[in-house]
Amino acid sequence: MMLFHSLGVVYIAFGWLSGLLLFLGTVVVYFVLSSGIRYWVKIAFLLLFFISMLPWRLEIIYMPRIQIIVPFLAGFFMLRVWSFLSVNQLELEKKSVHAFNFFFLGPNLSFPLMPIIDYRDWKKAYNSSTETTYYTAIDRLAAGLFNLLLFRVIYHFLYIAPFAIHNGMDVIQFMLASYLMLLRLPGLFLLISGWLGLMGLNLPPVFGRFYFANTYSEVWRRINIYWKEFVVKQLYNPFFVLFGKFSFNMRMGMAIILAFALSSLLHTWQLLWIKGNFDFRITDLVYWTVLGCLVFVSGTIFPSKFIQRFNAQTKINFLDAMRNASAVLMVFISMSVLYSLWITGDIHYWVYILSLLQHFTYDDFYFLISTASLLLVGFAVLTMIFHRFRNHKEFFSVLPFSSGIFILMLFFLRFADPPQLKKLLHYVPNHEDVSRMEKDYYDAAVGSVNRRAYNWELILNRKRPEFFKRDDQLHRRRNDLLTRELRPSVSVDLNGSHYTTNSFGLRDKEYAEYPDSGCYRFAFLGASYTMGYGVNDRQSFEALLEDTLSRDYCVEFLNFGVGSYSLVQQVALLNEKVNHYHPGGVIYTAHSQEKFRVTRSFVSLVQNGIDLKYPALISIRDRAGLKQYMGFDELFSRTQPFSDELLDWGYKEIIYYCKTHSCVPIMVFAQATMDEENRLEWEALQQKAEGLGFVILDISNALVNYPVENIRVSELDHHPNAFGHQLLMRALYVQWKKNEEIIFNRYGK
Repeated sequence: MMLFHSLGVVYIAFGWLSGLLLFLGTVVVYFVLSSGIRYWVKIAFLLLFFISMLPWRLEIIYMPRIQIIVPFLAGFFMLRVWSFLSVNQLELEKKSVHAFNFFFLGPNLSFPLMPIIDYRDWKKAYNSSTETTYYTAIDRLAAGLFNLLLFRVIYHFLYIAPFAIHNGMDVIQFMLASYLMLLRLPGLFLLISGWLGLMGLNLPPVFGRFYFANTYSEVWRRINIYWKEFVVKQLYNPFFVLFGKFSFNMRMGMAIILAFALSSLLHTWQLLWIKGNFDFRITDLVYWTVLGCLVFVSGTIFPSKFIQRFNAQTKINFLDAMRNASAVLMVFISMSVLYSLWITGDIHYWVYILSLLQHFTYDDFYFLISTASLLLVGFAVLTMIFHRFRNHKEFFSVLPFSSGIFILMLFFLRFADPPQLKKLLHYVPNHEDVSRMEKDYYDAAVGSVNRRAYNWELILNRKRPEFFKRDDQLHRRRNDLLTRELRPSVSVDLNGSHYTTNSFGLRDKEYAEYPDSGCYRFAFLGASYTMGYGVNDRQSFEALLEDTLSRDYCVEFLNFGVGSYSLVQQVALLNEKVNHYHPGGVIYTAHSQEKFRVTRSFVSLVQNGIDLKYPALISIRDRAGLKQYMGFDELFSRTQPFSDELLDWGYKEIIYYCKTHSCVPIMVFAQATMDEENRLEWEALQQKAEGLGFVILDISNALVNYPVENIRVSELDHHPNAFGHQLLMRALYVQWKKNEEIIFNRYGK
């Protein structure tokens, strides 16, 4: 039954050709592993197997039908094969369907990060199905659903990105929320084990209540039981035997530290196949080594007699419950600090984040003390209640999780607006993941080497590199503030759209150097939306507006848009290129997250060692203490206090250009398809821009009433499609007509 289900999942996910390749690949590898050939031959075969798949996973070779299955084919074997071979050597296994299913698992197609199920446990699970197996499966599904719902609440509403940290409370929020987001992993694993339980597999528990652990040893025992068993059996035990000449504690300590250090490499090995890049960081090794030392010290050298007694006794009083709650809180806080090092990925930046703890107020301190005290008392009381009724497992199995799901859903249905409710019910990237997606998109386009992987679900569906290689036919790089520009006089097809540039390097038709008498000419500045990424020539909202207005009078909009340009590039573009065509007006296209985008662009310039040229930009760099060797997140954090200054500088430069060249300054504000509507942000920008002298054309509502699926190019490309550009043009046409008299009264003045 399970085999047929897995085959059905493969067909639905990949179609018949890729699905057949995945199935046949699994069959071939399984038969080699379960055959009677020598052990070293099997190891050599596995090495050849993984080496042969690397070019596809690293996107050196692009063959879609094969590339799409490589992460999953590797996922079937990358760690479970270790357990299978160790058993297979001791117990000459016969080929069987249940042994094949050990690798060819349907859930593995939905959850690349599968728990590392031990093969012996898998065999037992096949033969020990009882009525309680299905009750346990339902419990796990409920627990998994609750964990994932809670994770999404934390992910969207509590988590703060590292680059958004400004003070001590932000640091605390970042550390606690980061550690709490581990809820996603037990949530996924519980869903997997619950699904397998409904198939009749009586698998052991996957996760314990690791957030409530009162020692580091307990954290290790509970945080991922399957992984812990894998590390103990495959790494710790061999090392413990290897160091047989040393004392018991020495053997244990050395084995633990080495096993934990190798765990970091195994995680990197997993992520290589899931993300498609080898991303080993020194913080990975530090995290696992420090955790191993803490486990060793708390379990052997300084074991707490109180904790041992507390964990063993059947009755507890309030004082003991408070002491236990204090231990749990201390372990939770220290694990949050340690985990923040891992998730930050940069020791230098992590130290910088910790330095922000000095920015605490007395109110913050009192709030933390009060909250911690309430949590201690509340946890102590709950511990006593659960301890008293712990034998009534049938009452506490589904009740907490079903109650939690009900409360979360009730809260969101009552108080949340539809976009917030969508975040709970569907996977929607938060602001940090969206920004990393956008940054990586343009980093690849301009050839930046500073790529950092974001959420692995997004990585699995990443665009192929040929898009960016072929993009070089349209763009050429520059080692200055512009970073790149469109090649003049080219005509290319990219990603399903046709792009043509004129002799001056604009995605537009040819224009004379001076406008005809009686004709209005405007320079249209912007990024990829203005340029029309993802649509054919003359389908961008700029071109559509020009064609529409030209029915009433002569008007020319010169499209200076280039993908990835922000306010800094627009200023450089103004001073270098725009005056060649002598426009009487300059239209600057601003987007949602304007402050974030200009800050990110400025940071990228510093990180790539670009000459900033303008004294104001150099001053910001120096006052923020920015150095090229720093990581992106640290640079961004240091720059954020100067974001308003960057905006003021850019807007004033545009106004200055318009005054000195007799142009009317116009600002168009458009909502990006991936961003949430933020009226407060736009109102602040509008007030700033109007105060400086911009004519404001607000088209921020042009796309909000349409499902994003209908207005974007594709699931992987969130630029507006042809319909989206038509909507933008209609909204801009209305705003233009509304402000037409003001624009023409100031035109050329």
